[in-house]
Amino acid sequence: MAAASAIAEFQKLFEATTKADAQRLASQLVLDARQFGDLITIANGLGFTHELVTKQWAPDFAARVPAIMDQIVAGSKSEDPKVKKKGAAGFNLINQLFIQRKLLFSHFFVRDIEWHVFYFSGEDYFGAHFDHPHVHYASHLWNHDLATVKAELQKKDFRFSTTHLQVIPFSD
Repeated sequence: MAAASAIAEFQKLFEATTKADAQRLASQLVLDARQFGDLITIANGLGFTHELVTKQWAPDFAARVPAIMDQIVAGSKSEDPKVKKKGAAGFNLINQLFIQRKLLFSHFFVRDIEWHVFYFSGEDYFGAHFDHPHVHYASHLWNHDLATVKAELQKKDFRFSTTHLQVIPFSD
């Protein structure tokens, strides 16, 4: 889909007047990551303010990463079995960090009382919990107020209904 065509599709989505229409239009979109960047760039020209909100959740031991990395390096250089074992344990913790950490990106487009949100985490983008990369979409048509949605997205295990848009990730 060409950039102009993609923007026209987003405009249709933003102009939907019922949740059912928004869900139908959103589910038909296949989002190219670069085209989404184009939407962000011209949001003001469409009358919307764009706001990016990020949130990260990490296990408690994430604060110890520098010390854990030192432990891994020491283990890789040492002949002492106890130091090597500590190094291996540190490596396992780093693996757990990547598994347990969650980073969420939420893109809000707001105009007066109208709002639209597209959000995703690494699990969404890399297809870890669904059969294809996707972003979540919801809007004011879902009968949630914007402040409540923003508050929900700050919780690790937030829940509210959305529609998936299939994503074509960045590629060379």
